[in-house]
Amino acid sequence: MLNNTVKLYIPSTTNVKADAPAALIKATVEATMKLFAIMFGGFTCTKGKGGWVTESGALVVEDVYMVASFCDRAALVRSLPGVIERAQMICDRFGQECVSVEVNGALYFISAGTDTAQFMKNIAERLCA
Repeated sequence: MLNNTVKLYIPSTTNVKADAPAALIKATVEATMKLFAIMFGGFTCTKGKGGWVTESGALVVEDVYMVASFCDRAALVRSLPGVIERAQMICDRFGQECVSVEVNGALYFISAGTDTAQFMKNIAERLCA
């Protein structure tokens, strides 16, 4: 039974609110879809809108691409470090402070400096709860 879900949110902006180059977005989405297909056996990619308010109070709204997979617990534990690595790479390439990763309905903000080992420990504790 595939009773776990993993979703990675890919932004369309760089450095907070500048439009990312279309080629960068396309290449990132395609590489992420391939990665999820390899790790989890398949994926669903959905385009949506996301937004937040900056520290100065400005509303930032952008297109986002959500690449998601269902998986069993073994695949989740085995492959989640690769998802975190991909999120960190997106942070670097897009100049983002963080990128969202959703696991079983809980949203996590992954930065380039996220400690993957600690993140996996926290996830393991949630899976055992």
